[in-house]
Amino acid sequence: MAFKHITSRDNNVFKHFKKVADNAKYRRSENLTLLDGVHLIESYLDLFGEPVKLIIPEGKSSDEAVALMQQFEEDVIVMLPTLLFAELTPVASSTGILALVEVPVIPEPETVNCALLVEDIQDPGNLGSLMRTAAAAGVDVVYLSTACTQAWSPKCLRGGQGAQFVLPVIERVDLQAHIANSALVSYATVMDGESLYAQDFSQPAAIVV
Repeated sequence: MAFKHITSRDNNVFKHFKKVADNAKYRRSENLTLLDGVHLIESYLDLFGEPVKLIIPEGKSSDEAVALMQQFEEDVIVMLPTLLFAELTPVASSTGILALVEVPVIPEPETVNCALLVEDIQDPGNLGSLMRTAAAAGVDVVYLSTACTQAWSPKCLRGGQGAQFVLPVIERVDLQAHIANSALVSYATVMDGESLYAQDFSQPAAIVV
């Protein structure tokens, strides 16, 4: 297969990929992000359709990545030297495939029985883990404070493992105002608080982390 092959860091296409990988403001303005790994890309394909581009390294992709890559036309695929590819991936040992995708819109639900409110979490991996747990636990929506790291960063997506594809995430929210205007019972996490499992969650609730 004859892919588009980029070898220079000065190439405008690579610069575009790099800004999507590193710059939250640019991701928002372009409504794009990068997905790392076969699982995330396949999940995106199932729910939202084809990516804008697939990005692969020279000779370093896993068997699963190669099989996935073969489903696409050549003009969708961009090949990079391994060092340039490593500048884009959010993990030390990638499966050898990235996808440049449009950020999907997951609408906020009309009825909320359980919400997660996240205040000022800076580590994208930690936020991704919180979102993955929230999705598994049946949380309806996640609200992120204005100082939170971005939910659609490549590292947060990797930590969420697809949670962002099924769980509505509302970013840059004034959490104090939101709580004040919400009918949900709010529970804040503290180091010396009561056990989460001792609470009565029979009423709609918001958990603040």
